[in-house]
Amino acid sequence: MEKDTRTPAGARKYRIDAMCRWLEVSRSGYYEWRGRPASATSRRRAHLTRMIIAVFEGSDGTYGHRRVHAHLARQGETCGVELVRSLMRQADLVAYQPRPWRQSLTDAGLTGPIPDLVNRDFTASAPRRENGR
Repeated sequence: MEKDTRTPAGARKYRIDAMCRWLEVSRSGYYEWRGRPASATSRRRAHLTRMIIAVFEGSDGTYGHRRVHAHLARQGETCGVELVRSLMRQADLVAYQPRPWRQSLTDAGLTGPIPDLVNRDFTASAPRRENGR
């Protein structure tokens, strides 16, 4: 079971009593909240997030929220598409579709000018005249 970290972001910077006054909560209420176990909803969301990450990584990052949801449904998990979508957003999971590899017609390692193997002359004899006439 994961540890629920409920420590405020500035806990190392500010004193607890000052933060409680600023947030207008009692110190005893803060300590009661901090010591409270994680709720069933947060545990379920954490479990679903782990499963979503596993499915997403298994697809090499190509599955979006609909396909991840379909995969979870096939595994017997009951959850909504929007829940999967929001959990993927919280986990910063963004699907991408790789483009097909296409062969290049030029050599990427070639440097310098390309040799003229046909020896054509494209210089005009005068302005506005066709070549060779």
